[in-house]
Amino acid sequence: MTFECAHQPVPEQSGVAQAQFVGRQRELDLIWRQYAIVRTGRLRVVLLSGDIGIGKTSLLREVARRMAQEEITVLQGEATDAEGMPPYLPFLEALGQYIRAAPLDILREQIAAGLQPLVSILPELAARLGTFPEEVYPFPAEQKRLRIYEAIAALLGAISTSNALVLTLDDLHWADSASLDLLCYIARRQSQAKLLIIGAYQDGALEHNRALEQAVTRLSYRRILTTITVDPLSSKEIDTLASGYLGGSLAENASALLYKQSEGNPFFAEEIMRSWIEAGHFVYENQQWVAHASLERVLPQSIIGSLRQRFMRLSREIIDDLRIASVIGHTFDLSLLAAVEGQEFESVEERLQLAERSKLVKSNQQSIFTFNHSKIREVLYDEVSASRRRRLHETIGRVLEIRYGQEGTKSAYRLAELTFHFIHSNDRERGALYAQLAAEKALQSSALEEAIAYYRTALELLSPRDEKRDKLLLALGEATLLAGQGNEAEIAFQAVLDRYMQNGDREAITQVARGLGHAQWRQGKLDAARLTFELALKSAGEALSVNAVRIRIDLAILLIASVGSQSKGMLCAQRALEMARSLGSKSLEARAIRAMVGNVHIQANTLVDAVQGLKQAQELIEEEGNFSERAENYYYLSCGYYWMAELGKAQEACLHMIELAKQAGDPYRLRNAYCLQGLFLASQGRWVEAEQAAEQLQLTISDLSGSFNPVFVYQLRGFLAYLQEDFTAAEHEFHKSGVKQIDEPVELMCSKGWIGVVQANEGKRKSASIVMIELERVLDTLQAGALLTAPLLLCQALIVLKLGDQERMKTIYRALLGFQGQCYWFLVDRVLGMVAARIGEWQMARAHLNAAEALARREEMLPELAYTLLEMAELELMRLQGGNVAHARHYLKQALPIFEKLNIAEMSTRISDRIVGMITEASRGETLALPANLTQREAEVLRLVASGKSNRQIACDLRLSERTVANHLSHIFHKTGSENRVEATTFAMNHGLI
Repeated sequence: MTFECAHQPVPEQSGVAQAQFVGRQRELDLIWRQYAIVRTGRLRVVLLSGDIGIGKTSLLREVARRMAQEEITVLQGEATDAEGMPPYLPFLEALGQYIRAAPLDILREQIAAGLQPLVSILPELAARLGTFPEEVYPFPAEQKRLRIYEAIAALLGAISTSNALVLTLDDLHWADSASLDLLCYIARRQSQAKLLIIGAYQDGALEHNRALEQAVTRLSYRRILTTITVDPLSSKEIDTLASGYLGGSLAENASALLYKQSEGNPFFAEEIMRSWIEAGHFVYENQQWVAHASLERVLPQSIIGSLRQRFMRLSREIIDDLRIASVIGHTFDLSLLAAVEGQEFESVEERLQLAERSKLVKSNQQSIFTFNHSKIREVLYDEVSASRRRRLHETIGRVLEIRYGQEGTKSAYRLAELTFHFIHSNDRERGALYAQLAAEKALQSSALEEAIAYYRTALELLSPRDEKRDKLLLALGEATLLAGQGNEAEIAFQAVLDRYMQNGDREAITQVARGLGHAQWRQGKLDAARLTFELALKSAGEALSVNAVRIRIDLAILLIASVGSQSKGMLCAQRALEMARSLGSKSLEARAIRAMVGNVHIQANTLVDAVQGLKQAQELIEEEGNFSERAENYYYLSCGYYWMAELGKAQEACLHMIELAKQAGDPYRLRNAYCLQGLFLASQGRWVEAEQAAEQLQLTISDLSGSFNPVFVYQLRGFLAYLQEDFTAAEHEFHKSGVKQIDEPVELMCSKGWIGVVQANEGKRKSASIVMIELERVLDTLQAGALLTAPLLLCQALIVLKLGDQERMKTIYRALLGFQGQCYWFLVDRVLGMVAARIGEWQMARAHLNAAEALARREEMLPELAYTLLEMAELELMRLQGGNVAHARHYLKQALPIFEKLNIAEMSTRISDRIVGMITEASRGETLALPANLTQREAEVLRLVASGKSNRQIACDLRLSERTVANHLSHIFHKTGSENRVEATTFAMNHGLI
């Protein structure tokens, strides 16, 4: 049968209509629920994932359309797979829309606070406002990035103030790491904004785009992310889609075949229908579309084949236009295409209009064309030979170079475009030049990963002997060091240093060696870093310069942190301080002071002086704009106050540090700050807030570039569990904190020490004893009286108190005396009081516990206060002379409500039972005298003797020293007339004591 179109008119829109939006009610409902939450003032992120062509983009457009109908502000941006795109492209597109359309007075008000950072990445903003603000302060790279992030986040927050804002970000599988970092920053800083962010990415993208994977993880941690998988359409929905697209219904067999071959993918379904129609075997008759030939045979083996068949319907000239356009990019300017081809604008435009009618491209009113799908461009690009591609890229680059030549400073987009074309051309020199310029531009906006990629590209294009490689390698080293990629930074710096060592350029050697030393230090290669810093110092000599001071400070900090090198490090820091003062640099002077006093190797008896020095350093840098330096100083101050048991001041300094670290965009210092904050809150028994700090700490560590061992999270959570007497959970967390090797061996030993403490509490005596020996080995390598030894000594003390080791108790007691009045997880005075009581030093025990009680009450350290009162009760019961049960009961009654408030249920029950038992024993003592004039404590010891326990076991059970138990036993033998333990047991049985 032949097809007679005159007898059966085809619906007007058939084969040319845009496929209508079909289905997706589940996805729309989920998005609308998140929008309802956003309306209450809580930011939400929705990410759509699914196969290529499954309809993610259509769903985003439909959401935007429906939101716009509700008069909701919608901004749309997308990433692209075209090489050389500028950082933050999805946000630049979305904000560019807003900047071009917003009323000028409102726009000025919304961007007032962040004008300069926004202009640096959005040149059209300056054009709209007619102003080009100058940067008044040369901010460090991390602060520039922060200001860009802050400015964009603030602008989005301002737009969403009057009405909710919906921001759609398509094709995030192609997004650069800077855009994804910015997305997470906005989610964190604008958590109370009425902002709904909807993104889309292809299935499998998380395996290939690490930045996207990290972003999804970070958003998930914040519990603001909803991920929606966009599934294939059902057979009924594909049939509805086809009917709308074709303008008429399908025959049943054609509908079933379409669903089978498209597998529910709407883009594939559209392409398949187009190929059927163009082949002439899919016709409209009897008010429906039917097949007049085997569609199985007509259908190409793949969608790519289908696209190529579509190309065959067009003229050779049109296809060649499109091939050249595919080399330009996913989006291309018609005038640029005409210039590259050397043809008249109108001729090329006419041909592209035919391509547009075939749904291969689409255009806007400014003669900007875009391929309808990335697969269309991909197939066309693959059809261009490699040699022709290189020639075309060079031609395109030179045309763009002429066009942009009049511009003074090229935008990131312009540089990215030029770089893309020249690095794929035969002109390697121009490719390297523009890659370097693009890298420098990316660094200005703190897009570190993009800058690093450009620097690598530039180096690949230059010959090994090209002198320009040194500058590029140095820049690559600095960028990778900023990004936390210590290994690559070391390789880059080392290559440059080798060249400079041959040339003998002393100033250059100092600069490069300092960078190399920091790269080695970042990786934990402390010996190598020390040697490199010493080389840099040798090159710097005694010349008075900023670099000379900086290298001395770096070397001083490293030496002071190394066992056995503190004296040498202090001399180096002292010289740096003198030079800094001669230069008049307050920031360098402050860093030198901190190097001298802000380290854990200082002696406990000089802690007050150290804190005074840190306060002096803080005053020197307080007025400067370097947030990171100020945050670092507050970190040391916070630690110093905490060690001095001044928890209130420590918390205040910690809050300053958090604010400054946020302003600096510095996750490394935020990590330290949240760790301290969690420790302080736990020390006050504020469990919920401490857990929230631990959560913030976890989130911050996830923000750090590269792999980072979360030892601080495990230690904090282990400490929390220990204080709440969940020893099993505590041991689990501390075991995790010691799994990976970390730079500081003392940090690792602190984790092991904690494991020993919780094991001792769990009755694992053998394991705890092994830890005790390991702690002794480490302490032998450390200087006596240094702050670093205090936490290890405390772990030792808590272990031996459980093991009942009298000789070790005496040794530890003497070592801990130098830390009286201080705090390292616990109040040292409380632990000293516990140890003194077990070795029979009653008077000292009383003094230590009184001091601990006063400190705990002053700083509101509820766990410490509760356990101190408990120890004071024990002390009353331990003493042979002067012990007072009534006093013990008094202390227990004070401790009980505190343990109840802290929700430590088991301890609360034990104390309550003891108080009741004491009252009962007192009543029995008044009415029923013990035989042989035995005291209550002696009767208790006798019962344990009768049960077969040794003196050590009795001492452990009753929390007494072995000497005290022996004295009790001697009195028992004398009073009962017993010669040995067997006779004493018989006496106890005969008198009803057991």
